[in-house]
Amino acid sequence: MTVGFLLGAGFSKALHPSMPLVWDLLQKIDMPDDVPHSIRGDLEQTLSYLWTNYPWNTEMQHLKNKYEFLRLNQAIYKIISESELDAWNSIYENDYSRVVKVSSEVDNLRWQARLCGLLSNPEKYCLVTMNYDTLLERLMMAYGTNNLIYPAPLQRLSGIWSQETTLDGGEFHNAVFKSWFTWAIRPQLFKLHGSTSWYSLDPLEANAPIYGVDMSQEYLFGSQSTNQEVDNALTSIIVPPVADKSSLYNNKVLRSQWIGASQGLQDCETLYCVGYSFPQSDLPMELFLGQSCMRIKHVVIVDLKRDEDKWNRIKKLFARDVEVEWIVGKDCVEEMALRLIEEESECE
Repeated sequence: MTVGFLLGAGFSKALHPSMPLVWDLLQKIDMPDDVPHSIRGDLEQTLSYLWTNYPWNTEMQHLKNKYEFLRLNQAIYKIISESELDAWNSIYENDYSRVVKVSSEVDNLRWQARLCGLLSNPEKYCLVTMNYDTLLERLMMAYGTNNLIYPAPLQRLSGIWSQETTLDGGEFHNAVFKSWFTWAIRPQLFKLHGSTSWYSLDPLEANAPIYGVDMSQEYLFGSQSTNQEVDNALTSIIVPPVADKSSLYNNKVLRSQWIGASQGLQDCETLYCVGYSFPQSDLPMELFLGQSCMRIKHVVIVDLKRDEDKWNRIKKLFARDVEVEWIVGKDCVEEMALRLIEEESECE
């Protein structure tokens, strides 16, 4: 049995404090003037309002709302991409020279690096993330896996991986870091809402290919010029937090993420919910978890504080009574990481 992880924005925030939460995004986004006052403080409701073609809207108003929706979506992409690059440059600057010198001394790596290396093991962990950023993937590539990150059939873009790329690692291995864990097969990592490193000519087209940005060492420890080069020609694949996402999941590659995540979670008896808010308006996510988590017996909620209302919503998703455990506090993700690292060490 594998262990399942449901990762929200709080997980990325724990990996590096510069990563934004929904509230941070709301503070940085320029809201349209004609959004109803009652929802202006809720990013999800605002995007849902702009995305929905209400019967009282004229065609001109609908097109204007669609423009504002796309503008806000692009603003979210830009904020997260810039925050991610700042976070990674900070990790790179602080850790790179030190890790090269002590790459064989695992205990000297920070808990973030050790955790992501640990989670690279596809035989033990199934990761389902709502996050757009690639901070987890970067840490996996630097400290964990030597192979492809995504199970989705991504297409090549400027020498980027595809589904057909060899699975035996080989020269793709990051020799600089001499990874703590090195797996010959790709991690179980499913990104249900897309990624800042994914692009397409038409994200809403069912058969449109999705292109992935290179996660090679040059990308990890160099510039992100590849992103800038494709921005003008392709559209970023991030599914915004709207209430009705059905039309945003026409693309078969995105659907494959959900199918793979569901199949992965069906093999799990333990589920860690890390920094995920379980928004009440996200009915598709509730149905997805209800169908995929039939075997779950033990739920670990990792969050800043104990929220019984959240647990009352979560427990309805499961087919049986489950044991719940809380790991709370400002260092809750670090506490979880150290526990998992200790358990792994005891198994060796």
